[in-house]
Amino acid sequence: MAPTHPAAKTTTTTHKTLLTTPNPFEQRFGYHRAVRRGPLICVSGTTAVKVFAAGPDAELDVDVDAYIDAKGERRLSEVQILHPGDAHKQAKTAMSVAVEAVRGLGGELEDVVRVRMFVANHEDCDKVGAAFKDIFGQSDWSEGDSGGSGDVEDTIGAAATMIVVPGGFVDKDMLVEIEVDAYVL
Repeated sequence: MAPTHPAAKTTTTTHKTLLTTPNPFEQRFGYHRAVRRGPLICVSGTTAVKVFAAGPDAELDVDVDAYIDAKGERRLSEVQILHPGDAHKQAKTAMSVAVEAVRGLGGELEDVVRVRMFVANHEDCDKVGAAFKDIFGQSDWSEGDSGGSGDVEDTIGAAATMIVVPGGFVDKDMLVEIEVDAYVL
């Protein structure tokens, strides 16, 4: 089980395997990106951030245009929120990062059984739902009968919950936070 993020590391305790990334929120609040115990993998709330392990004078090897905040100002700090103002792109990015954490602990996309989507603005729910369908999607159920016997061969089959979070998240530009649970057989 090799971590997929270049600076991520795994630690195995007596009962769990922990995946830790350089995301400063993990260290600040004392959690891990993901935890595996037996066949269960739980991925912590994941947002669309770019983490830099560099001081303020370091040259950043990034697309700086991706780090323009909602006011059009360039933001260069330890953590950059990707795609400010675009809930669909933030959701797809966060979901992809969460899936990479599952892979880092030996799982695959197909092992994901539950996705929780926390959304800052009610009007972004459709955009976040579309991102869920893009990553974990279901087949077009209209081709099957109403009993749900449509072709689901290409479906990941994850359960999902979407919750609107009044007041938002730890950074005002975060529009979406994603949690993922996977079960590896």
